[in-house]
Amino acid sequence: MKARDIEEEEEEEEVEEEVEELEEEEEEISIKAETPQNTPPSIVLAVTYDGKVGKALVKLYDPVNDRVYFWYDNTGHKPYLLTDVKPEELITKFTKVILHPGFSHLEAVEKYDALNDRKVILTKICAKDPLSIGGKADSIRELLPKTLSRLSRN
Repeated sequence: MKARDIEEEEEEEEVEEEVEELEEEEEEISIKAETPQNTPPSIVLAVTYDGKVGKALVKLYDPVNDRVYFWYDNTGHKPYLLTDVKPEELITKFTKVILHPGFSHLEAVEKYDALNDRKVILTKICAKDPLSIGGKADSIRELLPKTLSRLSRN
C-alpha cells in the first residue's frame, strides 16, 4: 500500500469514529421539561412525543417574558384516527388493526362533514401511543384502506 492510501484510510477511520461518538452522544440527550402550573399565554413552537414518559412534549414560547417552556401533556389525551370503515368491517376484514400492539379500542362517533354539510358516523380508532397511529410502516393508519375521507389526528 502506498503512503497516500494509508493516510486516506486513517482519515476515513477517524471520521467514522467521530460519527460513532456523535451518534452515542445523541442517544444520551434527554430533555428535562419544566412543567409550570400557570403558563402565561404562549406560542406553540413544536410538539413531539416522549416515548420514555409516554406523553406529548410541547415547546412553548412566552413572548412577554422571553422564555421557552417545555410542557408535558397532562390532559390524558390518547391518540386516535377517524375512518369511514365501519366497526364491524374492521373486526372482520381488517383484523390486523385490532391485533396491532398499540390498538386500544374503537367506537362509532358522529362528526360534521363541512364539505358536504351533513353529519356522518365515523369509526374512531384509539391507540396507546401516537406512533401506533402513524409515523411507521407498520402503524394502524397503514393497515387501513386508502380513502379520501380518512381523517387522522395524532
